[in-house]
Amino acid sequence: MRKIGLFFSFIVLCPFMQAEIIQVGNGTLTNQSLPIEAYRSYSYSQQVYPATLINRAGNISSISFQYSIVSNHFLQNNGEWKVWLGHTPRQTLSTFVPIDSLTLVYDGALNNADFSGSLPGQGWLQINFTTPFYYDGEESLLIAVDENSSGGSSTSDEFLCTNASEVRGIVYTDITNNPDPANPPVPPIENYFFARNSYPNIKLEFTSYGYMPTQPVPANGATEVSINTGLFWQSSASSFDLYLGISVDNMNLVAQNLSLTEWYPYEPLQLWHTYYWQVIAHQAENTYSGPIWSFTTAGLGIGPPQNLSGYYISGRVELNWEPPQNGNPILYRIYKNGTFFAVSYNLFYQDAEVYAGQTYYYNVRAENAIGEISAPSNTVTVHIPENIPHLILEESFEECFPFSASIGQWQNLDIDLSETWGWQEIDFPGEGQAHGWISFFSLLTTPPLTTIQPHSGSGMLASLASINPPNNDWLISPQLFLGNNPQLKFWARSHTSDYGLERLKVMLSTTDTNLSHFISLHTGNWISVPAEWTEYTFDLRSWENQLVYLGFNCVSWDALTLYLDDIVITGEGGYVPINDEVISSSDFIVYPNPARSNFTVISTNKVPFNIEIYDIRGRKLISIRQITEFRQDKYLPELSAGIYLINLESAKERLQKKVVILP
Repeated sequence: MRKIGLFFSFIVLCPFMQAEIIQVGNGTLTNQSLPIEAYRSYSYSQQVYPATLINRAGNISSISFQYSIVSNHFLQNNGEWKVWLGHTPRQTLSTFVPIDSLTLVYDGALNNADFSGSLPGQGWLQINFTTPFYYDGEESLLIAVDENSSGGSSTSDEFLCTNASEVRGIVYTDITNNPDPANPPVPPIENYFFARNSYPNIKLEFTSYGYMPTQPVPANGATEVSINTGLFWQSSASSFDLYLGISVDNMNLVAQNLSLTEWYPYEPLQLWHTYYWQVIAHQAENTYSGPIWSFTTAGLGIGPPQNLSGYYISGRVELNWEPPQNGNPILYRIYKNGTFFAVSYNLFYQDAEVYAGQTYYYNVRAENAIGEISAPSNTVTVHIPENIPHLILEESFEECFPFSASIGQWQNLDIDLSETWGWQEIDFPGEGQAHGWISFFSLLTTPPLTTIQPHSGSGMLASLASINPPNNDWLISPQLFLGNNPQLKFWARSHTSDYGLERLKVMLSTTDTNLSHFISLHTGNWISVPAEWTEYTFDLRSWENQLVYLGFNCVSWDALTLYLDDIVITGEGGYVPINDEVISSSDFIVYPNPARSNFTVISTNKVPFNIEIYDIRGRKLISIRQITEFRQDKYLPELSAGIYLINLESAKERLQKKVVILP
């Protein structure tokens, strides 16, 4: 009764619409399990019909499948259907077409009125769509059917099919497992997945266009439309008036008494403009005003700014970038934490509105002379350090490259050399590989890991569980002069307690980084780290005014992940000594050194390199990747007099140098 009422309303509202029935297929082939397998509880199928089989474009309002049903309980056990239609360039099938490229046209329970003959019996099952589907007549028509009733009927309950020379239908059927069309099983699957050189016999009901204008081209809301476009629509009316303008409240009559459902401008449209248009159809004495549609023409084209970098220095954030690879920008729009807040007419910007302890995310967009705005540049993260008295070294790992084992000035050692356990919920670069510690950015995993966040900012360190326990991963600080009243603070947590708590040793050496020379700073063999962020504090006064190395040693036994964040070392008069050791023979030149203002770093063989620069207290001033020349005046403001540490790394070598800036 419900479907009859809906059909009657449709007829009353659209008395001028006529239907045309197109039948595709007249074979009598059975045992194909298309569009469903009635004997099994669940089915999901797709069948493809090339345009040459249909030879028609227009609105499809219903589809019918030819049936031959012998059982009395077919409808009870096979009545919950979902049907999708879509366009596809495929003419044969081997895997399922993604469901998000299709349109759901029916979701409901079948009833006796949907079958043209009696049940049991023979005839056509007609499925009426809630909204007509427009078929363009050019690509193949893809029909997907999902049957969700938990029961099954007779093996002799069939839908008739027609032979084909290639695979036109695929189906997954199961007694217990109801397949998800959004994530269908991947073939081959023996006894459950079948590919058929056939297709179900169908009838497509095409509804003729009414007088009301529909199906606009360009589509409503379309972007990047050519300035030479024509305007097209569908209607069965005899004549048309066309209004067009760049304001919805001020459209002009540009064509009158058109007999065709198309119109071409006399001259090209304007670049990067949004146009509004409306078609008024006339049939006999009646007028049918179509909806107001819109589209936006293409611009000149402009790419995103390249290689944005950012760092904190002297109370401000310095941003630098390179121009787009295409287009002619006249200005750059600066975004902080997702919000537009400033404009720059140069390739740099200084943001002084930053606060201690906060983390900021920046990207930049380019804008050209016609107001076209590019996609965003890469995003950079800048953490503003706390104002900590007597700070020797602070490390929050914000500047580390995501999922990298390169941890600035710190040594990172993987002593166990074991591969690590993979994760079921997420993926990230290097997952499952052998690691020491890695920089871990939880919001950059796939999908983002929202249940575990760093203690602050967006980055932290992680020691991943070794397949062959225990872990033996070392993080060793640069050499530190502790000064008076030195103290170590840091935060750590276990990912979970389900596999046992993570185990951490906190160590110190007064000689060198030989692991046998480190001693423990705590009682017991290790610290059992809770599954929540926990702050640890160690009094280092026993080593006042000494040069030391600090070590963090993960010795977990088959747990999951140990996290480390926000390491702070303080001491009156303490500092990070400069290490001028060359780790390998150098292909780099730093000149002049000493320098009175600007200095330059080059790779003599033009090999790309990464550079990091630190001040005397170990604070990172800048980090840039994959360049062949560094000029201080391009990337950094004028530096204060003092000593600065430069870390250089290429595919061939690693180098540490110091540069002296004279007053």
